[in-house]
Amino acid sequence: MKIFRKILLLALAAVLVLTVSAPAALAAENISPPARSVILAEATTGEILYEYQTAVEYDDANLSKIMTLLLAAEAIEKNAVSGTDTVEITEAMLPGEETEYRGVELTAGETIAFSDLLYCIQMASADDAANAVAVHVAKSVPAFVDLMNEKAKELGCTHTNFTTPSGLDSEGEYTTAKDAYRVFTAALSYPLLETVFSSTRYTVAATNVGTKRSLYAENALRVKDGDDYLESCSAGCLSGNSYDGYMFAAAAGTEELSLIAVVFGDYSSALFSGAKRLFDWGFENFSWRTVVSTDMVLGERKVELSEGDKRVKIMPSSDITLLLDNDIPDSDFDKDIVIYSERESGSLKAPIAMGDILGELTLRYRNRNYGTVKLVSGTNIDLMRSEYIKSSVKETLKQSTVRKVIAGVIAMFVLYFAYVLFDLIRRLRKKRKLKLIKRRLIEERRSGGRPPEAEDAAPFVSGNGPGGPPEDMQY
Repeated sequence: MKIFRKILLLALAAVLVLTVSAPAALAAENISPPARSVILAEATTGEILYEYQTAVEYDDANLSKIMTLLLAAEAIEKNAVSGTDTVEITEAMLPGEETEYRGVELTAGETIAFSDLLYCIQMASADDAANAVAVHVAKSVPAFVDLMNEKAKELGCTHTNFTTPSGLDSEGEYTTAKDAYRVFTAALSYPLLETVFSSTRYTVAATNVGTKRSLYAENALRVKDGDDYLESCSAGCLSGNSYDGYMFAAAAGTEELSLIAVVFGDYSSALFSGAKRLFDWGFENFSWRTVVSTDMVLGERKVELSEGDKRVKIMPSSDITLLLDNDIPDSDFDKDIVIYSERESGSLKAPIAMGDILGELTLRYRNRNYGTVKLVSGTNIDLMRSEYIKSSVKETLKQSTVRKVIAGVIAMFVLYFAYVLFDLIRRLRKKRKLKLIKRRLIEERRSGGRPPEAEDAAPFVSGNGPGGPPEDMQY
């Protein structure tokens, strides 16, 4: 879960490098900037729907407390601290008496639950509570500030610097609306902080030195019957002051869409109304839409070697669902279709089974790629019977065992043929030799002569009797 959250946050940070996306361009023409700097994004993907002057740097007092809450929730998740820990307030945690600060009047020696401090930071913008959290988590304020800047870098905040946990006396601190969005989105990923940001009132139990404290969140979007009430608003955080300006970050969602807005401005009331305008505009102009679905038939292709000269249906293997400006029709998207076999050999060939991958589709709008899915066959295409036989033979011959058997049979046939040929040649040679001997004897008989070496031999008598030719001359 921790690794997944980290990957998700890094992915969202990467998405923010992009400017207003193409689907948001049309809708952005009908809204004017509601504050000095604003950003509106879809919560689950990080898709920016609208932004204005998000790279302008402002005093970081607006963001310090949200980062402090984020690190506190992270420490709880890592079991470095616990929400039930009792924190003893020390002089080091309290701003000096000569310093003007906002707080809940914590005093040295007071003990308070760690989780109560988080609500004090969020709902009362308490500087003393922010320092107490910092010391409890990192043992000192400077060490905690180092953690704040490390976390900012991890989230991709390139225009943010922290010098205090609370933003009090924040010389050298700065941030932008885009970086503030990154930090607020990361904080909302913790269920504990989602609960803290969604609370409108909270009671801190009585401590060892004081009575209970009643806290109220300053979030006009959560106040029923108010001018800026937004029923879909689920969380919000206001911070800043009249000297450096204010920042309001909030989340709102319906069953169809979840949005996050960050607004920088001079007056808190203007920020609430500006945020409400942003949310209303976002819900009115954007929606999730399935532009490519698995039940779409994107075309047909002729299939060679098929029984009956059939055609195969080309269909997407998965959906492509996008967050789109409602004014953009599906027909404005380009669907680039590539069939692999056509690219390689020029045609599709049977057999083809339903679900076989045939190619891919890339969805584009104004030269931007909005997704690629595989294309599959929507029908079964059988191979022509004669071609099936040929194919079966070819497939059989491809098997190594079959090839070995065939090779063995051929080798045996060759050896047998060689043996028969050799035997035939031997017999012919023997027969020829006997014929030559017989002819020679006949010629000698006719001439009445006898070869010298045959003088002592028995006389030759034709026939099979005792006076016949020697045994080795019989035929």
